[in-house]
Amino acid sequence: GVVCIALSSPEGEALLEAPARALESFLKRTDAAVPPGTEHRHFDLDTELSHILAES
Repeated sequence: GVVCIALSSPEGEALLEAPARALESFLKRTDAAVPPGTEHRHFDLDTELSHILAES
């Protein structure tokens, strides 16, 4: 099967498609590398988002 993800913003739209098995494999590896609930130990989302918003 195929997984489709539609993204939309005022600036435009995108449709992403990926083979379901490849996506499942990627997500399992991601989950093993950064288990749910531990994201904050690996990535400071607030700081990164502030930098991105400051650039626009």
